[in-house]
Amino acid sequence: MKKLIITLCLASIINVANADVNAAVETFFRGITPDVNVPDITRDQSAGVISGGGFSTRSQVVNLNVAQLNPPSFSASCGNINFYSGSMSFMTNTDQIMGFLQNVIMTAGVTAGMTAL
Repeated sequence: MKKLIITLCLASIINVANADVNAAVETFFRGITPDVNVPDITRDQSAGVISGGGFSTRSQVVNLNVAQLNPPSFSASCGNINFYSGSMSFMTNTDQIMGFLQNVIMTAGVTAGMTAL
């Protein structure tokens, strides 16, 4: 009986993580912007141009500063003294860090394929 009560208590306390891969993939593909150029033949006064068209995509660009350090500084001149003791800031939003890492992992395969070509 004790084991059953302990098991039920632990089961009610444990928070189950929900990994929704479908939502992550949908969010990733919503962030991609495609650009399509159709094939065209153009002629002007100086030359004729035959274009085969093109296709390009752009993914989200994320700039992430995990930590920033400003070192101490000291300067002195005639009549004034300036002293700055420095500062350090760091990111505390773990959701933003996890989103950044997921974006890196999802685009790593495409980047590796493009680099190999």
